[in-house]
Amino acid sequence: MNVLNQEFVNSEEATRLVHTTREEKMSSGIFRFFGASVATMLFVGFALAPTPAPAQGLQCASNPLIGTWRLNLQKSTITRNNGVIEPRIMIIAPFGDNGITEVFINDRDPRLVGRWEMWSVQFDGKPYPTKGGDPRQMRWTRIDCNTFQHETLRQLYYNLPGGTVKEYVPEGRVSSGGRITVSADGKTLTNKHTGTLGNQTRYEDEILVFDRQ
Repeated sequence: MNVLNQEFVNSEEATRLVHTTREEKMSSGIFRFFGASVATMLFVGFALAPTPAPAQGLQCASNPLIGTWRLNLQKSTITRNNGVIEPRIMIIAPFGDNGITEVFINDRDPRLVGRWEMWSVQFDGKPYPTKGGDPRQMRWTRIDCNTFQHETLRQLYYNLPGGTVKEYVPEGRVSSGGRITVSADGKTLTNKHTGTLGNQTRYEDEILVFDRQ
């Protein structure tokens, strides 16, 4: 009788083990199924997710305009005032998150009154006023890391030959525009532009070449 009971117990244990094994296999299979499904959904989700748009604005290591520049008259092509222009030093410093402050000084005698002017601009295409003897507004945009587009909105127009004020335009009127390029080695700045001066004389395709100091 004991033998029969023992066989019954063994048989019951074996049956339980079989069911347990089957349940474990099923659970393992279900887990693998859902795990694979979740992984697939995540993969598909990432694959179908929109690719982030490139960052707005240029990613440039530095601003090549920053520094002190001296006009090189020998390399320049002057088309205004019968080819005559005052020698000048240009100092450019950073302004805000994305812009410059620019100062012009007479290279012959920096002490001369009225021979300097400055302005601060952001490269956002909006007008910014100049300070000095010839009030204007400047609009700048950055084309690439070494190229800048600029536009001048003139506010004062003069009578000839006396130089008295003929017209004042508070909002400014586009009078000139051009492009500034800094060489790859950062040593030369070239400003090519065309426009009309405050005395209403026109100049075309002027090229100012500056050497870094």
